[in-house]
Amino acid sequence: MSQPDPQKPLRWTATGIALFVIGLLILVPSGLCATSALLFFLGSLFSRNSQVLQLSAVTLFAVIIAAPFILLGLGFIRTGLKERRRRD
Repeated sequence: MSQPDPQKPLRWTATGIALFVIGLLILVPSGLCATSALLFFLGSLFSRNSQVLQLSAVTLFAVIIAAPFILLGLGFIRTGLKERRRRD
């Protein structure tokens, strides 16, 4: 009885690489921006600062502005990964 052929590895296409890299270039800065704003807000909750409401508004604004770019970057990365082809 013969063994079935193992699946052939995926091959990156130029389009897939471009979409993946563009997605990373969009995702990383926007994700870092939103994460730093959230961490700054969480740190200010435990300080004796009375400007928590102002900081929460700034944090909410930063997250709302960054969220579409995070989703866009994830979409580019997902599409770039789906563009890989099986070797012939």
